[in-house]
Amino acid sequence: MVGGIITPHTDIYKINSRDGGQGECRVGPIGYYMTSMETTKTNGWDMTDAERSAFFLALHAAGAQDLVARLESHHEPVVVVAYADREGEVGWQLAGWVPRRLLASAQLPAPGDQRAFDWEDRLRYASLPRGERNGTTQRWVIASDNALIEGPQNRRIEWSWRHGRRSQRIERALSRLGREGAVNLRGLADMQSRLSARVDSRVVPSLTALLATAAPLSPEAQEIFDLIRDWDGRFAPDRKGAAAYSVFVQDLMRRLLETKLASRLVDRYLALEGLDPSILVEAALLDAATHGRSGGWGDPELLVPLLPESLHRAWVQLSYRRGPNRSRWNWGGLHALVFRPFVGYDPDVKQGVWHFGRDRADPGHAGGLGMADYAATRPFEARTALLYRMVVDLAADDRILTSLAPGQSEHQGQVHFRDGLGPWLEGNPRLIARSPFLVEEQAVDLLRLEPRS
Repeated sequence: MVGGIITPHTDIYKINSRDGGQGECRVGPIGYYMTSMETTKTNGWDMTDAERSAFFLALHAAGAQDLVARLESHHEPVVVVAYADREGEVGWQLAGWVPRRLLASAQLPAPGDQRAFDWEDRLRYASLPRGERNGTTQRWVIASDNALIEGPQNRRIEWSWRHGRRSQRIERALSRLGREGAVNLRGLADMQSRLSARVDSRVVPSLTALLATAAPLSPEAQEIFDLIRDWDGRFAPDRKGAAAYSVFVQDLMRRLLETKLASRLVDRYLALEGLDPSILVEAALLDAATHGRSGGWGDPELLVPLLPESLHRAWVQLSYRRGPNRSRWNWGGLHALVFRPFVGYDPDVKQGVWHFGRDRADPGHAGGLGMADYAATRPFEARTALLYRMVVDLAADDRILTSLAPGQSEHQGQVHFRDGLGPWLEGNPRLIARSPFLVEEQAVDLLRLEPRS
C-alpha cells in the first residue's frame, strides 16, 4: 500500500434514545474507540482523524524510530507490528488500547467479587512491550506469542492470553541453529518445519510429588503415570508419553473446573478462543506442589483427590481411541489431519472433507500439528495450522523457499489441488522461481498469448 490509494471513510449512524434524544455512532475503517461515555446519552464509538490514519501514517515512516513514534496514535485493534529498516534496525512494538489489570488470572476463571482482578485504566504507550535486536545479547527478533510485560514494573499483561511458549521454542531453535554454524535458508526452513512443543520441565516432578500424597493408583492409572514419568517432554508424533499426558490433562482440566463452576459455565469457558488446557492444569499443578495454598485452583485438598481418577480415565480414553495395542498409543496417532477446501465445501457432505493420516504414525510430522491451534473441547482436531511457510533472504530477493498445503488451488477439480501436501509433510519447501531462466526450466506447460496482427 502507498499513500493516496486508501481514502479514510466513516459511516455515521443516527441513534434515537428512549428519552427522545439523538446521538451518533461513528464507525471507522479500522475499529472502534470508546470516547467520553460520561458525556453522552448513547453508546458512542468514535475515531479521530489521527487515530483513524495511524496505520496509513505508519506506511510513510522515515525509519524504525519514526514508525514506533507514529504507532502511539493507534488504538484499535491491538496489534503487534514487526519492522525492519534500511539502517538495520529490527524489532516489534505492541500498539493499541490495552487495559491494565492489577492481578493476572493465568487463564483461569477469576472471582467476580474481588476488585483486584478488575481492569483499571489503560496501559500507557511507553509501558507497552517492544523487542529490538542489538546484535550482541539479542541476535533475533521474534514476533510470535511473546509474553507481554509492562515496562519497568515487570508485570505480566493479560491480552489474548499470550503465554510466550511458541516464541520461546522459536528462540531456542534459532540459538541452537546459530551454534551449529552459519545460518542459511535451508537451515532456517528445516528449523521452521520441525518446531515442536515441550511440556514445562517442572510439571512431571510436581505431579510425582502430589501423587505421593494421593490414594493408591489403580494398575491402569499407574500405567499412564509411568508413561508420563518416563517421557522426555516433547510433543512428537511417536511419543507415547505425550499421548498419555494430553488425554490426562484434558480430563483433569474439566473435572478441576467443575469443582467450582456449573457444567454449563465450564462449557462456555472452554469455548473461548485462545484457551490452552495444558496451561491451566500446569499452573494448578505447579502452584499445588510449590505453594500448597488453600482456596485457589492449586489447593492440594482440591486437586490431589482428582489425580488418580483422571489418570485412570486417561487409560480408558487411550484404549478407546487407539485400541489395546500399546504400539499405537502415540501422540501423532491421536490426531486427524483434515483439510477443508475453500471452494465447494459442504459441511454436511462427507466427501467435502479430505482426510489424511488418522492411522499414520506421523500426521504431526514437520511441525504440522506441533505448532497448530486447538479448541479446548476438541483437543485432537486442529482448528488452524501453519499451512504456509516462507523463508526469505532480504538481501537477495531471488532466494525464497515456500511450502503451501494442501496445494495451490484447493479445488478438487484441478490437477494441482494437493501437490503441496508432500513438501509440507516432509518439511522440504520449494524454491520460488523468479529469474526468467528458472521459470522456463520449471514450467510444466506454456500458454502463449499473441496479439492479432
